[in-house]
Amino acid sequence: MIKEFDYIKIDDSNKNNYIDIIAKQNWSAAKYLAKALVNQKMFDDYFKEGNVYIMEYNKDFVGFATLSIKDCINDNSLFPWIGFLFINEKYRHHRYSQIFMEYLEQIAFKKYPYVYICTNHKGLYEKYGYTYLFDRLDLWNEKNMVYIKYKN
Repeated sequence: MIKEFDYIKIDDSNKNNYIDIIAKQNWSAAKYLAKALVNQKMFDDYFKEGNVYIMEYNKDFVGFATLSIKDCINDNSLFPWIGFLFINEKYRHHRYSQIFMEYLEQIAFKKYPYVYICTNHKGLYEKYGYTYLFDRLDLWNEKNMVYIKYKN
């Protein structure tokens, strides 16, 4: 059974409500994202034309992710990106990350014929229809894998 989730796009009117939730997650990337949400210039520089989305179920926090033109790979020819995908521990192992990705893909595919993901998790995104393209160093000089998914 698929639950009915709420997807909330973070904007100036509700940003402060979610910064604390994101910052409290035990993941260094979440802390980076929270810091960027506080610092508008940092957010604009990193997430160029980007948005942060929150996934909730019955007003309970399920997860967050970004959809943006820029990500941690310094290559302006690659876009758009799904990034910072995080699912709350109590909602893991029920394929909610897939549901969330499909929601973000629908948004991206309205404008683009593909979407990218950058990760160091081998074997995770292939099962969701992503194809490995190549390895690339990220902004912090760490090796990551770049994946693509094409619109059907």
